[in-house]
Amino acid sequence: MLGKLVRFDIRSTWRSFAGIYLSIILGVIIVSLIFKSIMVAGFVAFAISVTVIVVMILNLFRLFNTSVFSKEGYLTLTLPVTSGQIVVSKLIVSTMWIVLTAIVSILGLYIFVWSIRIIESPFALFPHIREIISLLDYESAITLILLILVVLTTCVKEMAKLFLACSIAHLKQLYRLRIIVGILSLFVLSWLEVFVVQQIARFVSMIWPKAEELLELLSSPISAKQHFALFNGFLSVSIIYAIVLIAAFSLGVVWIMNNKLDLD
Repeated sequence: MLGKLVRFDIRSTWRSFAGIYLSIILGVIIVSLIFKSIMVAGFVAFAISVTVIVVMILNLFRLFNTSVFSKEGYLTLTLPVTSGQIVVSKLIVSTMWIVLTAIVSILGLYIFVWSIRIIESPFALFPHIREIISLLDYESAITLILLILVVLTTCVKEMAKLFLACSIAHLKQLYRLRIIVGILSLFVLSWLEVFVVQQIARFVSMIWPKAEELLELLSSPISAKQHFALFNGFLSVSIIYAIVLIAAFSLGVVWIMNNKLDLD
């Protein structure tokens, strides 16, 4: 049933994201044709990128809010699925759109730099990309994969946090102030996240007084392999941290949906 939920969410949102992707490609082409100055064109392209990110977040918010807390939510909640499956479906589809948006944005940037003649040919960077890939050894390849996973899990964490803030705003007791409560909830959750990290760091420094030696080790003349190992360890911890928060935020959403849900 989870697969059917994912397909339903994709069908209900693909038109909005198709419009975003078409706007990205057309936007960078039009900008490169109208503005001949690289600086002006770059500024406008940056503005387009920021707009795309904002629109994407709004669409992902609508994906969750409309299908759970509006009249459509009545239909969603009558399906033979659990609240957990609904939340997981939203996170899967949100992640998919985030990844596709990133890919299309990179493609748009590539078209942009070619259109304003920063590169001579649309295929000019391919040999350099192949050369960079050929230079990757095992450690650096693992680092690259971990970096991608850090970015991906961080994006999913932020979406789960947004879903939880939206759910808090729909608590029965906060009906009249849901917009303000939703915004405040997002800021409070972000603050709590920073606070928890600070407390963990303080705890680690108490039980391991020599933790500062790790920073000195990073700046000392150790081998590249050791640097990669340390950095990969830090990235792995970041991924685990993001996964734990994704689970915590998602469980919060599920609890509200099961116990405190108030539909429009």
